[in-house]
Amino acid sequence: MTVNHGGERLNALKNVNYILVILVIVLLFFVLDFFAINIGFYLNTFILMILRFATTMILPWIALYWLIRLVKAIEKRNDESKEG
Repeated sequence: MTVNHGGERLNALKNVNYILVILVIVLLFFVLDFFAINIGFYLNTFILMILRFATTMILPWIALYWLIRLVKAIEKRNDESKEG
């Protein structure tokens, strides 16, 4: 006797949800194109806006974090070499 914990059914429902989301997005593209709304322009603008935000706001903080880690590692190595 096997016990089904619902994992397989949950996986199947997730796959159906992904397919429905993709279908809605494709349908939205066709409907907006029918009304002469160029969604590609807006999508391109949005992607470029996100990329610009990431390069000006997020990436410098990541670089600073790794620079601080590098400085700490170098200081630790120098302290260990002075002691030993």
